[in-house]
Amino acid sequence: MKIGDRVRSVLPFHSEFLVPTHKRILVPTQISLPGFYPSVNKRRVIVGAFYEGVDRGFYGGELNDVKFDIEFLNGKHSGGVKLDIVDTKNNLEREIKGSHYNKEAKITHDQLRGIASKQYRYPEVGFSVSFYRYNLPGLEKIDRTGEEIMKGLLENTLYSLILPLNVVLKIKEYPKREINFGRNHIQREGTKYESCLCIAPSALHRFLTNPHENLGLLGFDSDRFKIERYLSPQDIRVNKRKLRSFPIVRITDQHYGEWVKEFMIEYEREMEQLSEDIGLDSLPIFDQELQHSETPFD
Repeated sequence: MKIGDRVRSVLPFHSEFLVPTHKRILVPTQISLPGFYPSVNKRRVIVGAFYEGVDRGFYGGELNDVKFDIEFLNGKHSGGVKLDIVDTKNNLEREIKGSHYNKEAKITHDQLRGIASKQYRYPEVGFSVSFYRYNLPGLEKIDRTGEEIMKGLLENTLYSLILPLNVVLKIKEYPKREINFGRNHIQREGTKYESCLCIAPSALHRFLTNPHENLGLLGFDSDRFKIERYLSPQDIRVNKRKLRSFPIVRITDQHYGEWVKEFMIEYEREMEQLSEDIGLDSLPIFDQELQHSETPFD
């Protein structure tokens, strides 16, 4: 099924518009001079900034400009991954991922390890990942100004999906079962392509059309999850331009607190096993030396 037909097929179930926290969003961009275009890396930054701004406008929280949580414990530097949006009022943190609808959505293994470590240290906080899927082909190959990229995202965002951390970790644990959910890429020595979880486009599409089935394929009791369907706000504007409405699927684990308790027990077991192999000081819960970098947007 073509992506346009797939999106249109779910629209009858998305009759309610999401009520945003902010209706006006400002995403800083640089004015491009004639004949000069942003670098490939800058284009990725623009996409990331766009969706971070949109997500904060939708759900609130604060943009996390500092990507490292730097502490000093017993005289040793300790770094931990910080998520893109921190909502201290509601004890929520969200990572934002924007990618082309026909490409994999990528989360580095270092990011996932960092988020898991934070979940262990802050069991009261709910962690999730917001995926935004757009139809803007050739982001890295076609020369576009920053304004043109923004305009393309405003008009061609197809849908959004929010998954709780336990679902994302389950995909990493079992990327392929009865149906392909994705793959774990392992970095090769001497290459720059980091080890990461690559979630298949078809898996994200299925969360849009039939989330209960997808959760069941991952081994969950789908009844434990709350599935909310919305249309993005019809009157929201980014840099004074209207954002075209698109369907949103928000999946919430109604027993997330119970999962966290189970997760903490298993996490401690894994850390104890690692302590026997590599030594106590190398464990994430004691001394995190995580190299955080953004995964390229496709």
